[in-house]
Amino acid sequence: MGHLLAYSIASGAVLLVLWAVYRRLLAAENQPGFNRAVLLAIYAVALAAPLLAPLMQSPGTSHAGLALPGAARLTGFEAPDTASAHTAVWLTGLYVAGAVCAAAATVATAVRLWAIVHSGRMTRAEGYVDVRIGRSDVAPFSWGRYMVMGAGEDAASAAMIEAHELAHIRARHYIDLVVSQLVCILMWYNPAAWLMQRELKAVHEYQADRDVLGAGCDPRTYQLMLLKKTVGLRFPSLANSLNHSNLKKRITMMYSKKTSVARRCRAAALVPAAAMALALLGAPAVSGAMSRLAASTAIDAKVTAKPAHAQEPRAAAPAAPAEPAAMPAAEVQPQYRGGEAAMFKYMMENMRYPEEAEKARQEGRVVVGFTVTADGGVEDIKIKRSVSPSLDAEAMRVVSGMSGSWQPGSVDGKPVRCTMAIPVSFKLQ
Repeated sequence: MGHLLAYSIASGAVLLVLWAVYRRLLAAENQPGFNRAVLLAIYAVALAAPLLAPLMQSPGTSHAGLALPGAARLTGFEAPDTASAHTAVWLTGLYVAGAVCAAAATVATAVRLWAIVHSGRMTRAEGYVDVRIGRSDVAPFSWGRYMVMGAGEDAASAAMIEAHELAHIRARHYIDLVVSQLVCILMWYNPAAWLMQRELKAVHEYQADRDVLGAGCDPRTYQLMLLKKTVGLRFPSLANSLNHSNLKKRITMMYSKKTSVARRCRAAALVPAAAMALALLGAPAVSGAMSRLAASTAIDAKVTAKPAHAQEPRAAAPAAPAEPAAMPAAEVQPQYRGGEAAMFKYMMENMRYPEEAEKARQEGRVVVGFTVTADGGVEDIKIKRSVSPSLDAEAMRVVSGMSGSWQPGSVDGKPVRCTMAIPVSFKLQ
């Protein structure tokens, strides 16, 4: 989940920048079709941004990309940091809880919509389903291919409502809403995600209003009908409600002139804005922070220790089993002699990309667990996270070569055994 949180933060930052540019330059323009395309493009760029910027690489970005023998590289490694790992775990837990709540609210809204739709009288037509319900507290809306309105609507209002909702259905606005809602779940903490959804729904209404008026409906009669429908239950996340959005803005948009083609060039400002956002995300400080967040919850960062002189307690009686001795945490954690730079240098000089993995185009992060003994040796080497047998074996081989190169952890100044974990990422060039 750490990777998902890092991805969400990076993508959300780009979304926020591009939304701000759109809001400043394009939101007030009378070009709903063009603006819809721009908003969907912003979603695409924001979701792809973390894949374009070097955010999801392993920690150690100052060394990332150094060549290994063969057409491969070691993207980095990091010894566990207990404090930062615990913080990352809490952040990830909070993020997951929020995402679950947002998803649950979405499901609840979908269930309510389903119940309302299936409570009415359905008539199948070409390309949609006409649903008439007996409730007056629900504003007309479209959901997927369902067009829902009250059974008591007069003929004139029903014709305008039908034209409006069919415009939503034919334009497949419901697909946009699904995408925007998924983004809101992914970035529930980010105001830009919800503001983008609101902009998208406003554009949908502008498009539907334009289609209704373009079909020959009298603007004044249509606006009076909208005023009568300003009350009623709305479904802000998944359905296009007739009374959605600011009615004053919708009426203003109906009377404003269509934006000229030349003014559409203002959308070009999004290109440098996106480039600047990507450059910022690719900065070593930012990408390093994102990488550490992504990696910190993917490994077992808790270091436990057992004093080297500790002995198993004797049994109280022959028939009673012995109780295991408590394993106190190390006060001073093990350190590679020479520091992380020396450890990285050792790994870069000794790591070899397995030929079998290279041919199979295998990549990924191998997490190797091991024990640093009281004399600085390495034993009990295990794979905590596997990628493939060949990459696992190579990571274990290199870690085993570190034996004797560690400054052991200690408790009360006495050396103790400590368990460690090192993630090693393999990436083909």
